[in-house]
Amino acid sequence: MLERKAIKVFGKNYYLIGKDKNGTSYYLEEPHWDCGWYWGFGYIETFNKKYTDINSHQHATDFYPKWVLGENSILVDTPFTEKELWLLAEYFKEFYLFKELAEFYYTGNTGIASTIENNKNKKKWEQTNKKVKHIIDRIMQIITGDYEIKTRTFRKRSTFDKWCNKHSSRMIDYEIKSQNNIKVKYIEM
Repeated sequence: MLERKAIKVFGKNYYLIGKDKNGTSYYLEEPHWDCGWYWGFGYIETFNKKYTDINSHQHATDFYPKWVLGENSILVDTPFTEKELWLLAEYFKEFYLFKELAEFYYTGNTGIASTIENNKNKKKWEQTNKKVKHIIDRIMQIITGDYEIKTRTFRKRSTFDKWCNKHSSRMIDYEIKSQNNIKVKYIEM
């Protein structure tokens, strides 16, 4: 497992997300608010040896299985645990879905063709961009390791089941000693 690493190139922060089978390092560019109406994020780049030029520019779409956790994934080593990789895969998928929806509410269409319908909706655009920002914050907490791992013990199976329905994506591990003694490790963000 690699160590987490951040570099500054071209005045921007980049975060190591892993290396491929040839040892090439891949970095995630920090998020930024672009053109006053959308989030620029999910850009994965490689650099030349002196960090004076970008060698490749790709996107984190299909983070799973293209980048991680698949049979032919690009990254063979990362600074993340398996649970963190699954969370990143989920959050990147959510990011792209909500980002596209926010852009739809801003422009009023998908950009494929002009239609008679005007789907612009500033209130929904603002609400959706708040969700996009929240997802970005979660991704960056995982990328930087800026979260706590907590432990909680449940004395009733029904309470544990209710908690799992809301928080299962944050769970790292659990141990059921009995129906009235369940211990959970989870990510607190």
